[in-house]
Amino acid sequence: MARLPHKKSEEKARLVRVMAQYGAPQEDIAHEIGISVDTLAKYYAQEYSAGKAHADVIIRQTLFDKAVKQKDTACLIFLCKTRLGMRETNRTELVSPDGSMSPASPVSIDLSEMSPEDVAKMARAAFRGEA
Repeated sequence: MARLPHKKSEEKARLVRVMAQYGAPQEDIAHEIGISVDTLAKYYAQEYSAGKAHADVIIRQTLFDKAVKQKDTACLIFLCKTRLGMRETNRTELVSPDGSMSPASPVSIDLSEMSPEDVAKMARAAFRGEA
């Protein structure tokens, strides 16, 4: 016996939007309103997309507000990585500056004869990789 064609209703459309907003999978939504996933896609694709998009906007807004207004460091780092393409990288040099694989010999400097300003300049240069 053939099934009767599905009749779309505003009540079911509202339920699809709400369930999609809360992240329910299509299988669960279809089961809840008593139809197949294919029927859900055929009759309620717009409601499903609208509900999901609405939730995505709220999530993005909350994440942005938490990062910017509440100054949540973890959220800010996440946004920098995902929106700005920033990455944390570690670079390991396998070759020393002279082209060999032997470690550079340690440098000995007598700091007692240097002014504090000169020591600070040298330290800044070393941290920038200029020394």
